[in-house]
Amino acid sequence: MPVKGFTYVKAPAEFNSFVTLLKSTGYVTGATIKGAKYKKDVQVVVLLAQYNAKITKGLDKLTIKKVLDGATSGLVAIAGNKKVKDYAMVGTHVRAIDLNGITVVVTYIKGGKLLELFAPTSKTVLAYSALYLASAKAHGQKLAK
Repeated sequence: MPVKGFTYVKAPAEFNSFVTLLKSTGYVTGATIKGAKYKKDVQVVVLLAQYNAKITKGLDKLTIKKVLDGATSGLVAIAGNKKVKDYAMVGTHVRAIDLNGITVVVTYIKGGKLLELFAPTSKTVLAYSALYLASAKAHGQKLAK
């Protein structure tokens, strides 16, 4: 999804294992990871995965909170509940998880798209999340409610 002011570049190599892990579950039919570059530096790493049709059908019936509960359970267990916060953003919800030095924002877009964003600070990743979701909405994506 195009985001004004950012260009997409290859993600740092240490993030490639996320794509491999997601694909190995059998729950997703595809996943991609990119770095979102602003000026000279990669500011955010963007992971977008497409759930398979069977899982998508079930997820699209759930509330965004229930989807995020399932999608973030492993990260929440690592971080602890005190480092997890939900935000309302562009008509949907996102969950931010602070993992001591990196913040992950997770959301779900109707039609089986899992979006995970990684950045060193919550301020950076939340600002980019709002821009990304606004762009997705402007391009006809149905954000989960």
